[in-house]
Amino acid sequence: MLALGHPILGDPFYATGPARDHPRLMLHSEVLQFRHPDGGQGMKITAPCPF
Repeated sequence: MLALGHPILGDPFYATGPARDHPRLMLHSEVLQFRHPDGGQGMKITAPCPF
């Protein structure tokens, strides 16, 4: 995102100024889907955005 001129709020490595000073990393994935490494069963994890 930084390459596009939009650093992630709270990113301690790439953000600068006010974007870096946010109290937490403002990056969230609401849905993750993958195959479990032991057996290949499809897994889906959802977590509504807390902010």
